[in-house]
Amino acid sequence: MLMGTILATAIIAYGAPGNTAVDYRLAGIEPVVTPPDFRLLMDELGLTDQDADTASMLMDDYADSMRSVLAELGQQRADDRQRLDLAIDGRIRISPEELRGIRLSLRTAVQASWTVADGKLAELVEWATLISPLTPEAQHDAIAQFHRRVFLRESSNDALVDLARLIEAGQTEELDGLPPEQLDEALQQWKIAAAHFAKEDALAVRQRRLADDVASLRQQTSVREQLGKQAAQGWLGRMRVHDAGMDAIAVVIVQTKGSEAAATWRRRVRQACFPDVSGNIDAEVAARWVIANGSETQQHDAARCLAQSQDSLESLRVEAVRLLREGRFIGVDLAHEAAAGIEKASQLRMQYLRNSGERSLLAQEVLDCVQRGLTEGQRAAIRRVLVAGQ
Repeated sequence: MLMGTILATAIIAYGAPGNTAVDYRLAGIEPVVTPPDFRLLMDELGLTDQDADTASMLMDDYADSMRSVLAELGQQRADDRQRLDLAIDGRIRISPEELRGIRLSLRTAVQASWTVADGKLAELVEWATLISPLTPEAQHDAIAQFHRRVFLRESSNDALVDLARLIEAGQTEELDGLPPEQLDEALQQWKIAAAHFAKEDALAVRQRRLADDVASLRQQTSVREQLGKQAAQGWLGRMRVHDAGMDAIAVVIVQTKGSEAAATWRRRVRQACFPDVSGNIDAEVAARWVIANGSETQQHDAARCLAQSQDSLESLRVEAVRLLREGRFIGVDLAHEAAAGIEKASQLRMQYLRNSGERSLLAQEVLDCVQRGLTEGQRAAIRRVLVAGQ
């Protein structure tokens, strides 16, 4: 097994500030291979401790290359932003063409990073398969699952979601006590289907997102509408797979823990596939802080504020998800700003915007309720937590 050596590399490669997988993704650099992902690929391909030193060197090289890519991209964007700011402030004179070129560079600079990321991932896979003792068919299956883990996430508005990771992330109430082998069997068909689309769909989403940015800059409305239709088709296909996988796990939960636990699981999947709609609101973050740090009375009040709003918030979230699904069926992402210019989506988009406004208003009311009995110092502490995104 390659556990120890490559795990140590994880600290070197991703432990420093600015070098987590999230940092790369926020910068737009994808795909990102984490040491645990690579270690699991090695194990599934039948490699042993004798290969650990070489694997560690490969991950060191991978980490160095990715750190360089992140630094270079950051520097180029900083230079472009500085020149753009100077032009906007009138401190330098540039032509409209040059200004457009700077804006375009800010959006497209990441492409060079993708080339490196794609190439480095391919190198890791090629090395591992060259020394693997398994049959080509078994290698193919292992690599497909590796791509699933690399290209899918715990949450994604693009439905690039890894249901297996939701199960593996930790023992949640609805899954606690269920036999892992039973859950794995129920999710087996999903794993096969997800591995089939993971890499190809993720790369297509990546490219379409960039193309949409460029089309926005060039004010190419018809291009953006066509890109939206393509995105919707891929999204619908992925959601069909996720819905089937979600249902398979729900059946297992119902048989052992009942329908309420299954409903909790379905909400977790919905939150993963619609994070902007179903993610934690500030009031929930604030309530966690109060429960950890407040007085007994403050803790009770915070819990009451959340409880009394739960049904209304859940109802709005269910409606929002329904509207988003309906929008995708007509080829439009209602949450995307480009949807504003698509006439056939106007009625659905108005309903979605109204829902969004109601959710925002309710979220603020709940936050005010949670903080009502707090001191100014406690409120300041919560503001710091919210700014930090914790």
